[in-house]
Amino acid sequence: MAVVSLAVLRSTGARYALKRSCYPVERLDASERKRVLAETQLLRELAYHKDDTLRFICRFHGCFEQDDGRMTLVLEFVQGETLVKHLRAQTDGHCSMTEARRYLKECVHMLQALHELNI
Repeated sequence: MAVVSLAVLRSTGARYALKRSCYPVERLDASERKRVLAETQLLRELAYHKDDTLRFICRFHGCFEQDDGRMTLVLEFVQGETLVKHLRAQTDGHCSMTEARRYLKECVHMLQALHELNI
């Protein structure tokens, strides 16, 4: 699990998303630690391939481990709400068939781009 927050670089006003793990890396079980490290490696690889074919994936700027052992990823800030927040805001917790098709189409484009990069 992770918490995402907004960070603003004072000198430039640039906005970044900080994705911070909820637990120190050493306290994660082996499978969760592997998932966090795999996500970090995937984002590093994608940083080298950023172009219009990967418009559905935010840019990776770096990562660091904080003094308390928690891993933090520095990512491109994307304006808007998350899909989870959007769905929770719906009265029935579901999106329309039209929205579902749009989200699925975006996922297919993203997966095609990753496949073309052999990722």
